[in-house]
Amino acid sequence: MPTITAQRLPAQITRFGKVQQSKYPPYEPIQSVLFTCQTDEGEKTLWKTFPAEDARLLNVGQPASLYNRAGIGDRPLWEVEFTTAPQAVAKPQLVPRSTTPVTAQPEQPALVPVTDSPAAQEPVEIHDWIDDKAELYAYCLGAVTQALTDYPVGEETLHAAASTLFISASRKFKLEYA
Repeated sequence: MPTITAQRLPAQITRFGKVQQSKYPPYEPIQSVLFTCQTDEGEKTLWKTFPAEDARLLNVGQPASLYNRAGIGDRPLWEVEFTTAPQAVAKPQLVPRSTTPVTAQPEQPALVPVTDSPAAQEPVEIHDWIDDKAELYAYCLGAVTQALTDYPVGEETLHAAASTLFISASRKFKLEYA
């Protein structure tokens, strides 16, 4: 019978599974995350499933704590607590030209489209377009990072592979980027 521990075991994220569709309502995308920790009995690994949107905020090597509590029957239910909260990427804010800076820093020019251009766009459209491309690149970087976790590659290699994947996906699915 497994022992139920009240103490928190220090662990870290070591790997990610593939993003899959949940078999249960509300049928949203999910992703499994592998946690590894050292116990008195040796190395322990534990897979936990998270909503894919939440799993995207996690990184390999990120510290966490594992603890179990009474589950159904003699099977423990493991819980994960992150020692540092995942950092969400903040969306950049566009500043209209009429805004006066609060600090004494020089005024930054706002993103304003050329008005005499027939293809002129509003700054909000530009913001949305950049957001879409950034999300696609972040997804490519996450996929490459997960796929290459078992290989000794540097950050530069990961970014190069993500850029290649981003360009390939843009071409294959005819995503506009001009």
